[in-house]
Amino acid sequence: MRQGDSPINLTRREFSLLEILVRNRGKTVSKERLFEGVFSFQDTDVSMNALELYVARLRKKLSGGSVRIETQRGLGYKRKSMTDLIRRLASTSLTARVAFGLPFC
Repeated sequence: MRQGDSPINLTRREFSLLEILVRNRGKTVSKERLFEGVFSFQDTDVSMNALELYVARLRKKLSGGSVRIETQRGLGYKRKSMTDLIRRLASTSLTARVAFGLPFC
């Protein structure tokens, strides 16, 4: 995987996490579903905190790029691109419209 010209090294679990979020673009994916997808190949006991740790690591590796992982409190996580975030801001914020040079519809 690459971010611009630089490669991003992901562990197997980080890649699995990102893959699930990419496949569910624009949808909130529950922590339980992510947990099953990321840790399904491991037989040992792992807590839900481990998933949160992997989300934090993946966020850090993706920082500065065009992809974000957004927490949906009490529901799970959602993958967002910077374009999605700009559109959401622009649809609700006059300041964002000015900042991004968007029309005042």
